[in-house]
Amino acid sequence: MFNGMKIGVGITGSFCSLSNCLRFLKELKKYPVDIYVFISDQVNSCDTRFFKANQLIIEVEKIIEKKVICSVVEAEIFGPQIPLDLMVVYPCSANTLAKMAHGINDNAVTMAIKSTLRNQHNIAWFM
Repeated sequence: MFNGMKIGVGITGSFCSLSNCLRFLKELKKYPVDIYVFISDQVNSCDTRFFKANQLIIEVEKIIEKKVICSVVEAEIFGPQIPLDLMVVYPCSANTLAKMAHGINDNAVTMAIKSTLRNQHNIAWFM
């Protein structure tokens, strides 16, 4: 069912859920899918009581075995050149949800969401 799917995972600033997100990525990695992780500017730069930004990125890259996408420019190719079959936003901050409701596209996660929607593929949101 999932064989060969390209799945994007957007990680946004709901920092208390980041440990659960890492567990989700480890589970997802068990399937024969191609995983791309997009992070918001806040996740990329904020050190919190839950994770230091660079520590989280290292953990994610170790799980998915590729670089995390952290800019609009890097994320832009996932519309026309590398279309995603599914985009999961986990954790999805209220800020990201509000941006998408109003069509605001200003970071790697919102760009990946917009591109996936434009290609008429599904988005899953988890808060």
